[in-house]
Amino acid sequence: MTKRLFGRMSVEAPPEDILKRYFRLYPGKPLYFEPETLPMISSETLFGNAKPLALDLGCGRAEFSIAQAQLRPEWNWIGIDVERKPLWYAVRCAAAADLDNILFVKADLRLVMRKVPDGVVPATYVLFPSPAVKHKHENRDVLTERFIADIRRVLMPGGHFAFVTDHREYFQKVLPLLDTQLQRVRQTEGIEGGPTWYQRLWERRGIPSLRVEYVKS
Repeated sequence: MTKRLFGRMSVEAPPEDILKRYFRLYPGKPLYFEPETLPMISSETLFGNAKPLALDLGCGRAEFSIAQAQLRPEWNWIGIDVERKPLWYAVRCAAAADLDNILFVKADLRLVMRKVPDGVVPATYVLFPSPAVKHKHENRDVLTERFIADIRRVLMPGGHFAFVTDHREYFQKVLPLLDTQLQRVRQTEGIEGGPTWYQRLWERRGIPSLRVEYVKS
């Protein structure tokens, strides 16, 4: 399943005051041609403090990062996705919980990473990206060699990266790329009824989640 389904979500835009608090737009053209005109993605710039900054890349409705923001208030959290409607849903959920340590960014993941400083991120997550195993889908693949190099660049020493998918072929395709950049510390497979919409969807159908965790050594 691809994240195109999120485009058919029935969700209204949050009020302007809530969008101002929780939502940031990084348009594609400025990101590509004039990235210096957009704010850096850092705790100092976007939150006005020096807390560690965790990234949920391709966050969708951001159930995971919202839950983590509640569990770990000592960190700031940013969920990034290219689809607007799931981010609106996430913004409403964050506002309902009155969280002050989370923001959501609408942007192309492959471009927006250039706005994250080197070595500042303690944890990064890519959970259930659209699997790109056919040649015609390669142009929408997130976990390319270049993108994984960006993940390694922004992680602080000892920083944590987690990748989860339901798609075994895609999992096996990505692992060698990750292994060249990061140190694998854990790999699991199972059905846990986890925190994201996609994980619950597939595990209800008996499809296990494939997980791998890495550190930046």
